[in-house]
Amino acid sequence: MAGTWVFEDVVNNPLTIFLLQLALVLVLTRFLGGLVGLMKQPQVIGEIIAGVLLGPSVMGRIPGFTDTVFPTAAQAGAKGAPYDSTLTFTVVANTGLILFMFLMGLELDRSLLRKGLRQSVPMAAAAIAVPFAIGCGVATWLSDVNEEGKVPVAGAQQPSSTAFLLFAGASMTFTAFPVLASILSATGLIHAPIGVVAMSAAAVDDVVAWCVLAVSSSFAKAGSPINGVYTVCLSVAYCAVMVCVVRPVLARVDAFWSCRDPALHTNPYYFCGLMVLLIGSAYATEAIGIHPFFGAFLMGLITPQAHTHSLVPRMELVTRDFLLPLFFASSGIRTNIGTLDTARYWGITLAIILIATVAKFVPSALVTRLLGRRSWRFSATVGLLMNTRGLVEIIALNIGLSLGILSTRLFTMLVLMAIATTLLTSPLVWLLFLRVHPDGWEECDREALKAEGRESGTCGSTVDECAEAGCTAHVLGGEQGGSAGAAVVSSVHGGCAQVDQQVLGHGVEMVRHGSGAGAASPRPSPGENMVR
Repeated sequence: MAGTWVFEDVVNNPLTIFLLQLALVLVLTRFLGGLVGLMKQPQVIGEIIAGVLLGPSVMGRIPGFTDTVFPTAAQAGAKGAPYDSTLTFTVVANTGLILFMFLMGLELDRSLLRKGLRQSVPMAAAAIAVPFAIGCGVATWLSDVNEEGKVPVAGAQQPSSTAFLLFAGASMTFTAFPVLASILSATGLIHAPIGVVAMSAAAVDDVVAWCVLAVSSSFAKAGSPINGVYTVCLSVAYCAVMVCVVRPVLARVDAFWSCRDPALHTNPYYFCGLMVLLIGSAYATEAIGIHPFFGAFLMGLITPQAHTHSLVPRMELVTRDFLLPLFFASSGIRTNIGTLDTARYWGITLAIILIATVAKFVPSALVTRLLGRRSWRFSATVGLLMNTRGLVEIIALNIGLSLGILSTRLFTMLVLMAIATTLLTSPLVWLLFLRVHPDGWEECDREALKAEGRESGTCGSTVDECAEAGCTAHVLGGEQGGSAGAAVVSSVHGGCAQVDQQVLGHGVEMVRHGSGAGAASPRPSPGENMVR
């Protein structure tokens, strides 16, 4: 009797049910994440698959599994009122995602973004405009499929067709910047020319795609075009205040206190202040009528990056390895492959995968070929890399599902599209490019660097300096000249931990921090911390 009483107490206790969910999710996501990592795939793929396995598609078919592990009408205590355990799970998962979006904005390399604005705008524009237009066209075809699987929510306002049109277009445009950085880092391409081109274009791509998704969310929540326009105006005003007012104030405060406290990044009051601003920004965007994720991402973009190298690791371990897997499990619970119960629905899913791939691949490859004057092999590989969707696409799809824009059936189709396009990237990049250029450099790039007295993938201004340093890297961005000069930080692999190249008008000063005791810790390149 005592054993039975203890078991019933555990099942009826919201805290113990959440702890059971947490343990199961962490074990499964870590196992599958490591498994796909052995196959040279991003860890996020394994975590998404783990979420799908926990949902109604696989384990949900086991009698009693969902009612025991993810009950939606569990009784709190012996005589308590029924409660939905998935609500607590989803709230904690979304909290982790808010922190991740903040880190994503904070980790976004502003130099790559500026480099994209100068050199990769044509490719980024094509990689956004063409998929968006195709996505809007496909939306007219998918609207009937979407309505077939929708379950109307009592008392909820149904999103307009404009919201679905914009969302379908935006869902085709995403390139997952963190996942792309992970793939490029794993393949050794992150410092090669092809990695620079893809990363700079993806940075611009993601920022614009999030803006379009924010507009779509505003129309979905507003319910009418007039209210949607009003929400968009409020969102633009809020962004302007954050960029033009809050950002300069933050920079001045950060500079002021950094001079007085060199260890500001470890100050608990500094960290607490940032977290309060993050929560406030997330709350403001939710109140405006878009989504708290946008506020978190914007807060990350405007936060000074002076202490990023120490702030990010403190937040990232808990966010990435503890809280974010809960989000994938939450997504998997919502994904129901069983809704694709006819050959017609599977045919539509395959068509979506094909359309999404071609819509992103063709414009990216063509613009790289025609305007960048690169080889077809280089251009086609850039097109493949821009098809990496992964994590960012899953986040966007969950927003669409939570706002009632997507039905469970169409959500499932688009999740499968995100998984398929990301899974195919690494093997196709190896087959098309790395098999021919194992070091990631084409002959024309190598010859151009030799003409400048440097070697492919080296840090330092000359070949001799690189040999002395014993490290490999490729300095990204930075322009010589000007009285004030510019600073370029290059992440490196090998003997030297970090190279700070300060261009001081007429000369170049190389300051190396050794890898021995007391050496400064290197600042990771974009996405190497955010290994997704």
